Amino acid sequence: MKLRALLFSVFALVLFDLNAQVTSYANLPYTTGFETGTLDANWYTTTSAPGGRIRVHQTGVLTWSTQTAVSHSGNYFLGLDDSLGGTFHTQQAWMGLNLGGQQNVMLNFWWAEWNEEDHPQDGVFFSDNGGTTFTKVLDLFGQSYTDLQWYNFSLNVDSLCLVHNLSKTANFVVKFQQHDN
Repeated sequence: MKLRALLFSVFALVLFDLNAQVTSYANLPYTTGFETGTLDANWYTTTSAPGGRIRVHQTGVLTWSTQTAVSHSGNYFLGLDDSLGGTFHTQQAWMGLNLGGQQNVMLNFWWAEWNEEDHPQDGVFFSDNGGTTFTKVLDLFGQSYTDLQWYNFSLNVDSLCLVHNLSKTANFVVKFQQHDN
């Protein structure tokens, strides 16, 4: 079994319930480096199967095949992966934001991949209705990047909302999604 993971350190609990949604929406400015070792109340996680994992990892602890994952900065990072292998599962980390009345919103995050394949389901998605529907705004195809090397992304939320006909609402959700076996 190959470990395939998406790792995040974002600036701006695993549940098996695809119908639940974010219940807390952070006001701006919002930053997290996951340095508490857990996700705060503005996050919701879900997986399509019991083998899917969305966890905050301590740097230097997660090892597979002689490679060890480290955070971009600080001591922790968010990881999305699948522990079972063989069957494709989808892991999602939802971040709730209160964007009502906000202008010039930028989403900045660091991302690293680890033995990830390219799947059309991998990426960053926006929802302006609390997670009822999502629109993909960025592909995160692992094979285009070097394993365990961190890359910085800076997304202009205003522009992406305009292009995709979305509104910056008080119940805005950014979803980071990983699909793999």
